Amino acid sequence: MQRAKGIYEQAKRDAQLQMRRTLIDLAGQLLATEGPDALAVRRIAEAAGCSTKVIYASFGSKSGLAEALYLEGFDRIRQRMEAVASEPDPAQRLRLYALENRAFALDSTEFYGLMFEKNIPGYEPSRVAIYKATQVFGFLLVAVQDCIDQGFFPPVDKAAVVRKLWATQHGYISLGLNGYLELGETRDEYLDLVDDVISAVRARA
Repeated sequence: MQRAKGIYEQAKRDAQLQMRRTLIDLAGQLLATEGPDALAVRRIAEAAGCSTKVIYASFGSKSGLAEALYLEGFDRIRQRMEAVASEPDPAQRLRLYALENRAFALDSTEFYGLMFEKNIPGYEPSRVAIYKATQVFGFLLVAVQDCIDQGFFPPVDKAAVVRKLWATQHGYISLGLNGYLELGETRDEYLDLVDDVISAVRARA
């Protein structure tokens, strides 16, 4: 009897997780195609064919849903970085990470806006969400450490180098997404800026 109850509870949890995953995917599609205004709880419930109670049970509030999408966006960046993390040349790896960051911004503009441009009024990511999101910096930290270990970089403050790389990339991307330059047509210029940061770090030797 106890085992049967345990199986039932596990199945219930699995169903709840699956529903949450389905709602995140649907909300992500609405965000991508219709923008942040589509993230009204009632709009998502209508699209999912469920009641608003299901949304609240899964996320607690509209902010809870926004936070799930915020984390989903960073998970997508992480997956992109994982795809190129096997590059043996750490300097080239840093360049590939930068290109994946740019590609994500071009492919998932609304997600990028949620994550970096605060395009959902009233939503502020929690400290826990920010901590989880910034784990993507780990890829860059490893690459910078590999540059040091291989003698390409002198001993440097790894975190400071990562901040400079990240700020350079997102500053340029933000200008592009806000119409101040043609982000989709300036790949080489974007990489030149990333290379300028890498060269400046290397020149400290």
